[in-house]
Amino acid sequence: MESAIDSHPEAFGRKPSWMVEQMRAEAESIKAAADQTAAQAMGEACRLNEKARKMPQPQETEGKFEIRFAQALVEIMTGRATIAKPDMIRMPEPEKFEPLALVLSSTEQFYYRVTASFCPCQGWYWSNVRYGIGKCRHHTLAFPEIASENARRIEQIKTQRKTEPSRRAAQ
Repeated sequence: MESAIDSHPEAFGRKPSWMVEQMRAEAESIKAAADQTAAQAMGEACRLNEKARKMPQPQETEGKFEIRFAQALVEIMTGRATIAKPDMIRMPEPEKFEPLALVLSSTEQFYYRVTASFCPCQGWYWSNVRYGIGKCRHHTLAFPEIASENARRIEQIKTQRKTEPSRRAAQ
């Protein structure tokens, strides 16, 4: 038995291709929405990329690392998980890089990245400001020979500064 729609395709005022045209229009609107979303995503990606470029590089960071970072590093180096907080973690010293150690802060909240020539702590900073030579507890733990030489040089500077005012007064 034939239905009214089959016998008269234009009975409802539409051609048989109306459904195809509607599907095409819908596909076009979906494509336009997808293009708009892709453009927004691309803009966001460019913005994030620019923001990442402006972020400080690792060598410009404070040189402080959370305890969990150091514990993960110990696990990677030894192959065993740890919850301990060692006072110091010495890094392997390849020929290309400066010797490096992670030294636990006095608050035991983070590790300082200490090299033979630098520590990011406040003690090192103020020693450097005052005497032009860095000296701090963390550097002394990691590099005792270099630290003792720095301490000796600082003492020389202190004695020179003490004798300079008396020389000026005598003149």
